[in-house]
Amino acid sequence: MLAKVTSTVVAAALLLGAVSMPFASAQTTSDAHLYKKGDAVVFQCAKLKDDGSYVRDDFGQLVWDSPVCSENSRPFAVHYSNDETHTCTIPSSHPFFHQLQIAVNKDVPVQCRVPSTKDVNPQYLPVFIHFHGVKSSGDVLRISGAVNALFHGEKGSVIAGAMYSILNKKLPVTVPGVTTISFTSRWYDGHAPRRPMTKNPEHHDDQITPVLLVVYCFLSGLVVYIAGRAYTEGFVIPKLKEELSGNNIRAY
Repeated sequence: MLAKVTSTVVAAALLLGAVSMPFASAQTTSDAHLYKKGDAVVFQCAKLKDDGSYVRDDFGQLVWDSPVCSENSRPFAVHYSNDETHTCTIPSSHPFFHQLQIAVNKDVPVQCRVPSTKDVNPQYLPVFIHFHGVKSSGDVLRISGAVNALFHGEKGSVIAGAMYSILNKKLPVTVPGVTTISFTSRWYDGHAPRRPMTKNPEHHDDQITPVLLVVYCFLSGLVVYIAGRAYTEGFVIPKLKEELSGNNIRAY
């Protein structure tokens, strides 16, 4: 009898796993192109000519390049929904360093962009960064990498963003021939800068979608019902019948 109850409970548990897995896998597949908390949102920046105009290919399209940070040898990026401080050092050996020099000397913004989603061919959000130069000892013009960044996200997509320079901020002491871009990124939920993403439970790591929660609650209740009925019908009721039958025999 106990074996029958055990097998019924095991079967119910397997049913719970088998039915819930398609929901989880379907959700994962449909959301694969959306950003999750902490995903890298990589910058691409348009190349500049020495006269400050943009480099274009044979089809008249801008030519893009991703700056690489010396700290981790990874592309210049922010992380979706993460409020954090970034440091990205660009050495003079990297082509982007020369781009920064041109932008400062010609007083033109660096035109960058970030993918709104993780699609193979995503829509890009333009982000213009206007770096400025700071005179240091010996009238040497250094590139100031002091900027801040604000981004808006909604349901796994980047929908707005901007980066702006900070004036009169003391430059870090560095070796000649490098520029350190140091900035703090803040993320807001939705179109208006009202609620930080850190306040929205949708972007927490332990977030469970409402559909998946309902499915788990329903299937958990089903498992409890099947297990309870199996225990009652397979153990409790036969035992009561046995006791009642014994009492009747003793009564005679």
